[in-house]
Amino acid sequence: MKRIGVISGNPRVYNKIRLLLRGIAEVERVGADCDPEAYSLIFADTESAERPDFPSVTLGDGCDIPLPFRHEEILDAVMGRGEDSESALTLSKDGRHVHLFGEAIKLTEVEYKLLACLSDAEGFVSREELLAAVWGEGFDAGVVNVYVYYLRRKLEKDGRKIIISSRNEGYRIDEKYRRKS
Repeated sequence: MKRIGVISGNPRVYNKIRLLLRGIAEVERVGADCDPEAYSLIFADTESAERPDFPSVTLGDGCDIPLPFRHEEILDAVMGRGEDSESALTLSKDGRHVHLFGEAIKLTEVEYKLLACLSDAEGFVSREELLAAVWGEGFDAGVVNVYVYYLRRKLEKDGRKIIISSRNEGYRIDEKYRRKS
């Protein structure tokens, strides 16, 4: 588990980060004189009188993560998820898992097939195309909506919108989450 240090004179900033990262990282309140080698990442509140002499992710005016910060900004920093990530969404070869910013998420066989169809497509894929590719003949188009809901429940955490839908066109994966070729 990653160790995260928080330098802040504001206990609310520390508590917010600690609660947000519960179960993901071990969060400790530290001083500016802490050993940066002991931590995976250090957040420094620039509103505080203490300023670190070492690299850190800063919170405050004009810095990396401005106050008030959004939860996903902190999670992105801790999990190493950024716009420059090599591939945000990667399907494993076992047909049962997907990796989203390095986190393995278990899918059912049908969910995996559906996500693979969406991931391979260049644009929108209609419900009828998805129905034919994943389920074949004899199924109602409503099953596509149900399984897209299941995928969204598993993938779209932290306020992310990965699967885009259009009433007339169908579904597609948002460009910033598509696997790179």
